[in-house]
Amino acid sequence: MVGVGAGGKESVLAQLVAVDVMTGDTVVDVCIQPGRPVTDWRTAFSGLTERSFRRYARRKKLLGSVQEAREELFKYVDASTVLVGHAVDNDLGVLEMDHDFILDTQLVAKLAVEEVHGGEITVLYKLRTMCLDLLHRWIQIGPGHDCTEDTFATRELLLFIDEQMREAEEDNLWLDWAWDRAWEVSHPEDIDVWRLKPGHPRRLQYEAALDKYQARAHLDTLGTPGPNAISITQEVW
Repeated sequence: MVGVGAGGKESVLAQLVAVDVMTGDTVVDVCIQPGRPVTDWRTAFSGLTERSFRRYARRKKLLGSVQEAREELFKYVDASTVLVGHAVDNDLGVLEMDHDFILDTQLVAKLAVEEVHGGEITVLYKLRTMCLDLLHRWIQIGPGHDCTEDTFATRELLLFIDEQMREAEEDNLWLDWAWDRAWEVSHPEDIDVWRLKPGHPRRLQYEAALDKYQARAHLDTLGTPGPNAISITQEVW
């Protein structure tokens, strides 16, 4: 999505990517003319620029309206197709369409954590965080999001969850993740700082304390801990 209108606050569809979950084939990859002047490209989130549009235009993959984008999608999707996505309501909103059969990995995560937590939670887990936790894969680390990367990441995440749900409880990494997130809901002070984005103030604080601790620990290796030895837990928290 990009922004139009005053301050670019109004969101409109600008790119559509769809992948066949079963085969991994990219079936739709187009950009869409907003119909109004773009006042905020939101490149940090959309990954799009004017140059992106020119590139898609040269490839004859620049459509003229949201309706044309829907028609392109409907070549591969009908009323019985299961749509997979992360926070799908946002996608359907800008596509100006409704659909009955949806697998939303963000909603699946929320429901899984609520089940083990024993009550409703307000946390909505980001695709980036879930991919790092479960797939051990960094995404969205460039100058902006990549719509194609996000689409494939959502597919991989869904396939991982499906695979793990077939495992015994003691080997179920998905269930372990849900339990860990439920613990964080009840004990926010214990959140794993390495799950925070590089540059996050809390992570920077922890990394600085870790460097300080390691430097002092190195000086103490020749003998018993000296009076300046510190507890990293006490230093940070």
